[in-house]
Amino acid sequence: MDDFKDKWLRARKELSEKEEELQAQHEELTTTIENVVSKNEQLEQVLAELKNRNKELDQIIYRTSHDLKSPITTLRGLMNLITHVSDSEEVDSYAELANHAFLEMEKVLFLLTRYSWNLLDNIHWESVNIHELVEDAFHSLRFIDGVSEVDIALPKPNPHKALISDKERLKLVFFQVISNAVHFRNRSVKSFVKIFVSSSTEHLIISVVDNGIGMSEEIKARAFEMFFRGAILSKGPGLGLYISQQIITKLKGKIIIESKVNMGSTVTIKLPFKLK
Repeated sequence: MDDFKDKWLRARKELSEKEEELQAQHEELTTTIENVVSKNEQLEQVLAELKNRNKELDQIIYRTSHDLKSPITTLRGLMNLITHVSDSEEVDSYAELANHAFLEMEKVLFLLTRYSWNLLDNIHWESVNIHELVEDAFHSLRFIDGVSEVDIALPKPNPHKALISDKERLKLVFFQVISNAVHFRNRSVKSFVKIFVSSSTEHLIISVVDNGIGMSEEIKARAFEMFFRGAILSKGPGLGLYISQQIITKLKGKIIIESKVNMGSTVTIKLPFKLK
């Protein structure tokens, strides 16, 4: 009887050990499957991102060739005209048109280089003085056409929590947003652009307010699309706001537009004090 009991206890112990071993293997297999699923999800995200980037590159190649073709054709025609005229005033007039075509190409190439820079260059996290940054962006605007016709009010220095972000990227965003406000000013009134800086518990908030021509709901809904030009006054490649949104998203922030036709626009940028 004792011998039978010993065998039964040993068998039970072995069975218990096998169950524990199977349970451990099951848990290990479950963990492995979860890791594989997670890796597949990450891979799908990467593939989706690559697909999106390839689509963007196709658009860029198509639109850039179109945007550069026009000023190049203009320049070729102007150069041909200049060689056949002797009047100095005519030459000066053609030279001015040629310079305008050069500026068009320069604007397209500048935004293309900024697009690739934001896409490929690492973020340089550092302490940012937002008031100095806005002033730097403003000084970069001094040669923009029409800036002398706009009353631009810079934010008053105010102590805020330290912001950790990327100076050069933010400077580009402010440059684009303020230059848009200047370009789409309402020429029938005294134009202004006012910049306000405030803060909440978690965010630094920058608002750029203008009394320009504004946007309809349809145009506002597409304002951040790549290559979107929503007004007759639009002369650039339609990349400025798109790149700005890409930058702010990369910096873990948000950019929002509020606008009404003939009443102006407000662009609000929210940047987190703490990165999650």
